Amino acid sequence: MNELRTRELLTRMANDPAPPTTVDVDRAIVTARHQRRRTQWAVVGAAAAVVLIVTLGVMTAFKPDDQAQPAPFVSAGTPSAPAPKFGVAPQYFDPMNPRLEVGHVPDGLTEGLWNAAVTAEFRTYGGKAGTAMTVYAIPRKGGFPATEYFGAPLDGPDINGQPSKWYQLPVPAAPSTATRPGDPPPAATAKPTRALKNAGVLRWEYGKGGSVQVELTNVKDPMKVAAEVARSVRLDRPKPFRAPYEMSKPKIPVVRTAGGGGANQVIEFASAGWRRPSAIVGVGETRAPKYVPKPNATVNGREIHEELVDSITMIEFPFGPGAEFSIQCGAADDTEPAKAANRAECRRVALSAKQVGTLDDPSSWSSSVLR
Repeated sequence: MNELRTRELLTRMANDPAPPTTVDVDRAIVTARHQRRRTQWAVVGAAAAVVLIVTLGVMTAFKPDDQAQPAPFVSAGTPSAPAPKFGVAPQYFDPMNPRLEVGHVPDGLTEGLWNAAVTAEFRTYGGKAGTAMTVYAIPRKGGFPATEYFGAPLDGPDINGQPSKWYQLPVPAAPSTATRPGDPPPAATAKPTRALKNAGVLRWEYGKGGSVQVELTNVKDPMKVAAEVARSVRLDRPKPFRAPYEMSKPKIPVVRTAGGGGANQVIEFASAGWRRPSAIVGVGETRAPKYVPKPNATVNGREIHEELVDSITMIEFPFGPGAEFSIQCGAADDTEPAKAANRAECRRVALSAKQVGTLDDPSSWSSSVLR
């Protein structure tokens, strides 16, 4: 499963019934958000968590000292900004200082969702007739989404002095189906017999232990186009995460992911291994009035809509012209004292938030989101 398929799954999940309350709290937080928001920026936050949990598997402890130094990489560079030499990739990335830059985007593609996490960064692009591209980078402790390929990888083109590999994607085989009542269950899907046309994945190492891949679908001459994109990728210039708000930092050990799409920006917090306490914070465009819940509490003079679901506290409220603020907080455990402390902390963080700039002008957003 790759991150694009994951987001498609998440979109469908947004309309599914809620799972039983026995599910893990972090998963419940994501599902609760789907049930109540049903908007793109909610899927951004969920995608961040699910991409890392489902497709990358094990999450390891985050060590700030490991990610503090810029990642060496291989790039063509420019006379005013020469490329650093090939070196050792960082052990982890810092979500609050995303570093993946894509200098060349093929004609007809526009940027969609992006995500910066401890163990991966990606940017997605889409166009007409199913044309799509994802650029995905990992540090030494990261991993690529589990994807089925067709055949053995091929030698790819040179990427600024580094070798690459080209992976073909398979044409999905149709599953077997029962033809008569009483027949046995359908057999497993047959093994693919041919490669998908105008698609593939180009992967190369930007620093020792760290890799980048460009995945294309429905693009003519995909290996050539992927190489052009690959040679424009930079990872040596991390920049602060920007968002149209500032707030107090939750009392949670690690920022696990930061990402967005358009005017919608989301940050997720959790302990190593996605253990709680945890939180998802986001600002997005205002929904149609019929989808906006009415205030049911007033805290320090601010009207908010607050919901308590087991050990989860959810708060949302209007946030300046055309914007909404939302936060979900998962308690450290299921005890009543932990739930009460979680609610108080969630309110504290929510009420500390202030809008910075306007949603439609990213240049006006803050680069010091957490205070």
